[in-house]
Amino acid sequence: MDLESVIEQLDYQGEAIAALAEGLNQQEADWRPSEEEWSVRQVFAHMVREEIVDFRRHLLDAFKDAAPGMNLKREFEVEEGQFELAELVEMFAEAREQSLDWLAELDDPDWGLEVKMPWGGTLKAGDILISWPAHDLLHLRQLVALRFGITEAAGKPYDIRYAGEW
Repeated sequence: MDLESVIEQLDYQGEAIAALAEGLNQQEADWRPSEEEWSVRQVFAHMVREEIVDFRRHLLDAFKDAAPGMNLKREFEVEEGQFELAELVEMFAEAREQSLDWLAELDDPDWGLEVKMPWGGTLKAGDILISWPAHDLLHLRQLVALRFGITEAAGKPYDIRYAGEW
């Protein structure tokens, strides 16, 4: 696994994630396809938490000695409606930049180190690292689907079938 490539992928994907929030008003940011599915704002709240608490924290647990001065709030939570979408996008962008800087400073990390997970069992540091850009891609797909739904809902009573199959 090439750390530099993963860092580049996280960088590009972070920009793409943020771009999918651009131009949304509050009603659009809170639009949900159903009660069980998230809004764009909820996706960003999740992305902030995952960036700060989950991915970075679990890697920090593996590389404790490689991260002097790196301080994470272990109990970061975003309550429903606590932040506007623009604030969440900014928080995500700042957290991603900090993550990229930290990853770039790692010196010959051992990706085979095992990390005990809060829910039990262990993962290798490399498992966590490669899951990070994969997690981005899952939420990019989700955000694109939400933008599609927002576009469809905004166009009513008109139909989007001319655009092609989704």
